[in-house]
Amino acid sequence: MQPRAVGNVMLAWLLAVLTATIIGSIVQTQFNMAAIVSLDVEVPVGTWLLTTVRDIFSFGLLYGALVAIALAVGFAVAAGLTRYTGLPRNWMFMLAGGVAVLALLVTLNTVLPMTPIAATRNPFALVLMALAGAPAGRVYTRLRTA
Repeated sequence: MQPRAVGNVMLAWLLAVLTATIIGSIVQTQFNMAAIVSLDVEVPVGTWLLTTVRDIFSFGLLYGALVAIALAVGFAVAAGLTRYTGLPRNWMFMLAGGVAVLALLVTLNTVLPMTPIAATRNPFALVLMALAGAPAGRVYTRLRTA
């Protein structure tokens, strides 16, 4: 592979990781803030928004590292399946992104002694965080073909 092509792959993957990480971070923050509000704690809108932004940079750092690994594996599998099956590349990478993030979250919840991402105790939040991998797959394919 040419150095320029490697750079293109790396940039596309990095932006896909950022996409899934930011969306996933926002989802988990909203579910956590909703849980706090359900305890009859008043959370001003400004605090809610500031917490969301802070979580992108704090929670997002470690989460992004894990998502990076998951997407690297998922996209490698998608590339192979696309090559050998002829299935549409866009859809395959979107599916791979979602499945990779879901596999990551389920693995974390299964292997670790406690749920590391509280929001994923809620099945709906788990699905929404996993679905963040789909736009990441789309970002990847869009940038790889550009």
